[in-house]
Amino acid sequence: MTDQSPAVHARAAADAISSLNHATLSPGGRDGWQYPTDAHEVIGGLDQMAGGLGQALEQVWLLLVGLAGDDHVRSARGDVTTGLSAARNALFDAHAAVDQLVGALSRAHSATSLLAWDE
Repeated sequence: MTDQSPAVHARAAADAISSLNHATLSPGGRDGWQYPTDAHEVIGGLDQMAGGLGQALEQVWLLLVGLAGDDHVRSARGDVTTGLSAARNALFDAHAAVDQLVGALSRAHSATSLLAWDE
């Protein structure tokens, strides 16, 4: 899968989340979505996915910095520095949000590890 572009992988991740949303629409009654352990496993997968987002954001920024350093970036508004600064700030904010998400998912994953099916 590494021979595909990063954008293709990002769209595949978005599609996977959309599929997950559809698969979890109604509780119970289907294989893989009936028990507390199913919720635990889904949260674990989301935790793992979120854990990789920070690195992806950092690598997006490194691409932009490298391209700008080689004078390969221009802005439709004319000021590349302002555009890059706005992108840096937004990516920093996104990274901070990811850190919060990862922490919350990790806590949810731990909490659901204590839950089990009861007849």
